[in-house]
Amino acid sequence: MSSERILFQGAWVFDPFTTEWERRDICTVSGVVKPFSSCLDPHIKVVLKGYWVLPGFVDSHCHLVGLGARLRSLDLSRYTDLGTLFADIKSWMAKNNGQDVYIFRGWDEQRLCRTPSKHDIHRWLGPDVKVILVRYCGHVGVLSDTLCHELGITNPDGLVSERELNRALDAFPRTKEELERDFLTGAREALKYGVTCVHSEDYHRCHLDDLIYLLQNQKEIRIFEKLNLDFQEFQKFRNVFGVLSDFSTVGSLKLYLDGSLGGRTAYLSEPYVDAPIRGKLNLSLGELAKYLSLTRQLSVQVSLHVIGDAALDVAFKSLLQHPQIAKPRLIHLQVTRKDQLEKLKLFDVHLSVQPYFWMADSGMARKRIGNRMETSYAFREMYLRGMKLSFSSDAPVEPIDPRYAIEAAMKQGFSWEEAIFLHTFAASEVSGPYLSKKLGRLEPGYLADFVVYEEDPRRLPKPVAVFVKGREVKIERVLSSSHSQTLKQGGNESVGSS
Repeated sequence: MSSERILFQGAWVFDPFTTEWERRDICTVSGVVKPFSSCLDPHIKVVLKGYWVLPGFVDSHCHLVGLGARLRSLDLSRYTDLGTLFADIKSWMAKNNGQDVYIFRGWDEQRLCRTPSKHDIHRWLGPDVKVILVRYCGHVGVLSDTLCHELGITNPDGLVSERELNRALDAFPRTKEELERDFLTGAREALKYGVTCVHSEDYHRCHLDDLIYLLQNQKEIRIFEKLNLDFQEFQKFRNVFGVLSDFSTVGSLKLYLDGSLGGRTAYLSEPYVDAPIRGKLNLSLGELAKYLSLTRQLSVQVSLHVIGDAALDVAFKSLLQHPQIAKPRLIHLQVTRKDQLEKLKLFDVHLSVQPYFWMADSGMARKRIGNRMETSYAFREMYLRGMKLSFSSDAPVEPIDPRYAIEAAMKQGFSWEEAIFLHTFAASEVSGPYLSKKLGRLEPGYLADFVVYEEDPRRLPKPVAVFVKGREVKIERVLSSSHSQTLKQGGNESVGSS
């Protein structure tokens, strides 16, 4: 029905913008919130008395396809010894044989007590396997002997990082079917926790035309896609940026200035405490200048991956030399100096940060940067200084469930209300004109994406229902048995307690 009217009755509704709760009805017409007068004769009534409702969460930085791939494969993050890890890999490969290459992600040298090598792969899996083991950060990996010879990798341990790792992974692109499976798996995992919109970066191990086709046709989740293109691709595919459908937008160019702190490829102004290196700068000032000139010309947002403080210095210098029309985005900002926190106030940029990193990285980060931790992961200070902050997960690096970010943020000093605001309304603003003022509230004119809870969401429970475009999506947990009727188009049906 082209103008389906649905009336959701009697819920406690939270507005992240005003931080106020109100018991009220929500009227939606064709998936958009409308004034109550538009639903005097609704097609469907949904009774939500006794339930709590929040706008759908917006994850301002993740990798949805990567999340799906990790969920469909063997997750290495839980292993604490190499023997068990490789025994399970061998078993998994036996059950899923016939693949050109086997890619597993999630290992952590802190948990394993050392970094795996190609010699470990040879010892436990044999000499002829094609295996890539990617560290949980996604910036460092280990290749088997066969792949090292095939790809010309000369590191004696088979370790690769950044461009060399990406080259190895891109040598084995996903099929169109695998891309769709990974995307759907990731999307459904996000929706399960009430994430109805993701700012995702998925142009890895796939063909760009396959990804664009998928985005044009998917109707699972709102997605604001950031494309990591080399400069030739950016010139060639400049016309791909824009709205693809009601659900998908390609809105930002993603560039990696450096790598990860855990992988020691984040670019630091002083050496790592536990290694005599400063990390890697992936793009020189000259290379970055070419991109920024073109993003300005096209009014395309640039999103810069910046983890180390020296990488942030490069971002500052480049943005000063090449001011942008579309407000840029800086992602991560884990290692910062006091002078940089002062300087950030001078830049009109969005900061997409991951509060859970502050908890998950704490032990590793102190080993890597020592006393520099005192001014790092300074997300609360950034917010108090008035910077335009938004929350995200960086899934699959960390769980996409917003409760992880919210709980970590509250331990850093954010209130629950602030955390919700930064994971909903503020995160939607990062998309600029595309989704700004369309997500993150349930006021007239906003999209009808929201999350329903059986208990007070301030206790951080799981949602019991998730709605996108005013329609319920299937998640693992559903309304309790007395409230579990499914919405049907054209009915005048109630769900919930009366």
